[in-house]
Amino acid sequence: SCDEVRKSSLRSLDKEIERLKDIKAGLIQDLKDGVVTREEFMELSGRFSGRISDAQRKRDTFEAAGSNTGAFSAWLGEVRRLNGSEAIDRSLVALLLESVTVWDRDKIEFHFRFEEQTMELLRQAGLSAEARR
Repeated sequence: SCDEVRKSSLRSLDKEIERLKDIKAGLIQDLKDGVVTREEFMELSGRFSGRISDAQRKRDTFEAAGSNTGAFSAWLGEVRRLNGSEAIDRSLVALLLESVTVWDRDKIEFHFRFEEQTMELLRQAGLSAEARR
């Protein structure tokens, strides 16, 4: 069910947040031990802070979805309705994408709405690339 997927996603995100925090905390020790320079520390610390923020934002989204279980169902229904679309228009992009991060000219990161829930539902249905391997 959607609620089970949400709870599983929350657990996974909690673990990921803790893992990232542990890595970031380890960077402080690496700086003290001279393993990384101050510049490397600042760059890596910034990257991990961003990843922690992203994971916490996703977690907050799943938490909110729990209080409004109809949000995911409504979103999924809208995706199903647009499934036969042959062109990508603004409404489809707004429906599917949470955000887009442009790191530089060659690296663009897309963050999809309900990404973890969608992947879990696809896995359960045997439709994901991972399930076909």
